[in-house]
Amino acid sequence: MSDVASEPFIKGSADGGTTLGAAPGLLIESKKSVLETGKVYKLLSSPGSVQLQSHGTVDARAANRGERAAIKSWSKSSRANFLRQLSQLDYDELDANGIPGMITLTYPNDWRTVVSTRVQLSKHWRAFAKIWEASWRSPLRSIWKLEFQKRGAPHLHFFTHVPVGTSEHRNRKYRNLGFRDWLSVVWADIVAHPNLLEYQKHLAAGTRVDLARFVNATNRQRITSYFYKHSDSGGYAKDYQHDAPAEWLTSGGTGRFWGYTGLKKRTSTTFLTEQEFVEARRILRKVSASKGYRSRHHRPESREVVDTRTGEVTTVRTKVRRHTFLRTARLHGGFYLSPDGEILGEQMMRAVRHNPFNHAEISAESNRNPRIVEE
Repeated sequence: MSDVASEPFIKGSADGGTTLGAAPGLLIESKKSVLETGKVYKLLSSPGSVQLQSHGTVDARAANRGERAAIKSWSKSSRANFLRQLSQLDYDELDANGIPGMITLTYPNDWRTVVSTRVQLSKHWRAFAKIWEASWRSPLRSIWKLEFQKRGAPHLHFFTHVPVGTSEHRNRKYRNLGFRDWLSVVWADIVAHPNLLEYQKHLAAGTRVDLARFVNATNRQRITSYFYKHSDSGGYAKDYQHDAPAEWLTSGGTGRFWGYTGLKKRTSTTFLTEQEFVEARRILRKVSASKGYRSRHHRPESREVVDTRTGEVTTVRTKVRRHTFLRTARLHGGFYLSPDGEILGEQMMRAVRHNPFNHAEISAESNRNPRIVEE
């Protein structure tokens, strides 16, 4: 398998059929049989996941694609897309000399004066990234998540490697500062609340740096776990953290709730036949079942049953159903979060191509703490 730079393009062949072409820097496996049914099946392996995709040709998708509506809420599909993109990033690009940590940027009590729309927050983030690069002689590489406080104010969490030493900005105000002091001064100046008292309060308490939670774990495992818990509107996260204020909703929406800066994806793509796709799905479902993961919204282990004739109430034990989070339809895809996704993807392809009924090659060691998430 090979690194993928972009989507493959599809073109007509001399005999009237369709073949897969390769763009510059993209090495793919050409299979005419893949397109005979008008659908493309593929397996994507990345550092943190294995993904199965099933969709129409590029031309068909372009013809059916409508205009994107303004984003106004954090949906289940938004969360799944965030986790999928997170698992495909190449964390090796993070600064090896820094310390992994989570940084929080908040706004003053009177936040409506300085960030009444999403456009203003985006300007603040771009200015912050620019000053970061000028101060630490390295571009900002991070994963960020937008949330809201109970009072309606937005705030940003972003994971990065915190620089060590002192800043080197040409502006004397931002020069020769440790990271925490530099962060407080720069963020307060970027937000620049016109009220002096609000500015001073924001300077003192507008930022937070959390290093202890991430220093003893590998980046991908810790960061995926953190964002998985804190992006789940039906579980760990507080619901109000994804409720945008009315000012934002009436001025164009919230924009994206998440994103990444300065990082690139590392993904390998293998094209499959329909039968290979079905077999690959079967493997993922069996691996998930072997790990015993269950849906959070499962049936209770016991329930009370009332006899309609006598009125007697008895307790009946029921079995908890396992849930793999893959779509149940035979030709629908999904993705599987695993700390060794590239290894798992290679093992899956060997099992599918050489012996479709032998899944023994998929070792338990390569699937530590996996999850399957529906697209």
